[in-house]
Amino acid sequence: GESNGVEDRQGRTLRDGCVAGQVFVVQCGYSEGQPFCDGSHERLNTGMTPIEVEVTYPKKVAWCGCKKTKKPPYCDGVTHNRL
Repeated sequence: GESNGVEDRQGRTLRDGCVAGQVFVVQCGYSEGQPFCDGSHERLNTGMTPIEVEVTYPKKVAWCGCKKTKKPPYCDGVTHNRL
């Protein structure tokens, strides 16, 4: 299907409607629920922790999928174009 957002290499849309509340954005890269943390960093003992984000109102968010952004946990729109 046609995407209306930022996609990762597997074609998964990373720009997603986000409801208000607390979310944890994965940093280790092992979560099966990318871009959100599923606890894989603890099971695999990566030494990494997710970034906690408080979303105060519903909005569209472009989460980083390449993990190289200069604005974690958000896509900077530049870095992944240089990978």
